[in-house]
Parts: sequence; structure tokens; C-alpha cells
Amino acid sequence: MSLKSQCLNYLEDILHEHDALLMSIDVLVRTANPDETKVNQDPSDCAYHKWMLSQDKRVITKRVGLQPMEKLEKIHKEWHATYKKIIDIFYPEKKSFLQKIAHLGPSPQELDRAKSYLFDLQTLTKELDNTLTLVKRRVTALSESKFD
Repeated sequence: MSLKSQCLNYLEDILHEHDALLMSIDVLVRTANPDETKVNQDPSDCAYHKWMLSQDKRVITKRVGLQPMEKLEKIHKEWHATYKKIIDIFYPEKKSFLQKIAHLGPSPQELDRAKSYLFDLQTLTKELDNTLTLVKRRVTALSESKFD
């Protein structure tokens, strides 16, 4: 598989992975039932993080340009920070004694906050999707020889 194809596959994986995470967190917020909802509580092993550590990212940055890649990184960091805020509401590290024995979920105020964060996450997901689409278009437009 060529380096160009690998880069396009990574970009596609990033897009699908974050859309799937958004759908699972949406279900969590709507049902407000952390015990019944399967959610990745630590998405730090996402495709984007793996890609950032690979040399493919440097190749794409060189070909696509620094500005779109910096925008992608910024949105991605904001996305994960917002995702973590929601996770922290439903899966707090420190639960009160009453929460532990009664299996109490978030308070109404916390649910409102989670809904607000979910709206922010949906907005960030659209921005992430748009930026990834832009980067994919630029990579697609480049000839294979640019990746040698």
C-alpha cells in the first residue's frame, strides 16, 4: 500500500472513530445511565494520536501545509477535552459513599452541563469532519510521487 493510500486510510479512520465516539456519548447523555451504556472512557488511543506519532503526519504536513494540520490538531485537542468533561460527569473518579451504594447517576445540574458539553462536542465533530475532509481533498489531489 502506498504512503498516500495509508494517509487517506488514517484520515478516514479518524473521521469514523470520532463519529462513533460521538454517537456513543450521545446515547450516554440521552439515557443518563452509565451502567447500561458502553462508552470508551479513555479515547486517548484514537487513530489520530497514533497517526500523530507516525512519520505519515510529517509527510502530510509537508505536503498539505502547516495551517490545516495545526487547525486539525487544535480542534482534535478541544474535542477530546470536551469528551473528557462528559466522561467525568458520568464516571467520576471519586464517588461519594451514597453514589457508590445507591448507584446514583449525575444530578440534574450535571446532566444539564453534560447536554451543553454534548452540543459543544457535536459542533467540534462537524469542525473536525470539515477539516479532515479538507485535508483528505488536498492529499487526494497530490500525485503519488509527492509521497516518495
